Amino acid sequence: MSQAQGSSVPSRKRKSAAAVFVDYDNLFDTLEDRNVDTPENAISTLLSNLVRNIRSEEDAEVVRCSAYADFADLPEGAEIQQGLIRLGCKPCFVDREAQLNASEIQLCIDAIADTRGTAIDLVVVVSGSRQYLPLLQALRAEGRRVKLVALVSPTTRTLAGLERQSFLHAARMLGDAAGTAEEDAGDVDRPTASDTLQSREFVEHKPVVDPVGLRTLRIVEEFFGQYDEVYLTPLLRKLSALLEDDDPKTVIADLEDCGAVWLEKRQGFPYDYTVLVMDDDHPAVIEVRDTLHKEYEDLASESDDVTESGDAEPKRRRRRNNPEPVTID
Repeated sequence: MSQAQGSSVPSRKRKSAAAVFVDYDNLFDTLEDRNVDTPENAISTLLSNLVRNIRSEEDAEVVRCSAYADFADLPEGAEIQQGLIRLGCKPCFVDREAQLNASEIQLCIDAIADTRGTAIDLVVVVSGSRQYLPLLQALRAEGRRVKLVALVSPTTRTLAGLERQSFLHAARMLGDAAGTAEEDAGDVDRPTASDTLQSREFVEHKPVVDPVGLRTLRIVEEFFGQYDEVYLTPLLRKLSALLEDDDPKTVIADLEDCGAVWLEKRQGFPYDYTVLVMDDDHPAVIEVRDTLHKEYEDLASESDDVTESGDAEPKRRRRRNNPEPVTID
């Protein structure tokens, strides 16, 4: 029976539905890189707090949660899967040896397929360092609200076409201090990606004439070119080993003065850190990338039979056999 017109009985508003997709592989690796002793426990804390955050801040109920990883390659993989099930999150096995970034690919496929034609209004993607821009844009195009929860702050490219509130730093979901007013204040003071983009429009591009500066740009591109931004501490370590007598910090400062790179602070867990970003429009950066690209093409043309080396072994296994702790600046 329909409610009579003018009735004082309040109507009950139904919460919207949310789906959470977790790149467990990438999240685990990122936490391990930052020397977190038990990444699996940190992830459990993150997911528990995230569900509560979605209920309180997004006024939504999580009706679907999936986590993607090669659980056979994780320490205590069976226990991790059991823990996820107890949290109401479905573990989804992917074979990272059979396909590079298998968890990322499968997550994107499922996020589109499993939400299409449903009443799910909000889609939350959880990762360590991956930004998932194409997926978020595709979901937005279908009329859904989207949110990225990650340990690496988004770059200007990542936020293209998305609002700043579409990103939630995963550090807020970790530990007792998650979601405090102090963290909110820190976000207000931090420059946004759009601020950075606007400020770069007024940066003068000066020629990089110092051979050491040009070699530094080449090192950054050759060893870290697959990333939009580079952790400063590992980069300084690499430069110290390859530049011999030159001070890496001084060289980077000179490149900043030329407008070829810039440094930005990032909120992180367990520590904040600094990243270096190369200016894609600087002539020296373009020249270095073009030169490396041509060298790679020439090298590939010399041999029609390219076999994978031992470096193709999954990153997690390499690190466990030859641990090299990474300290975030």
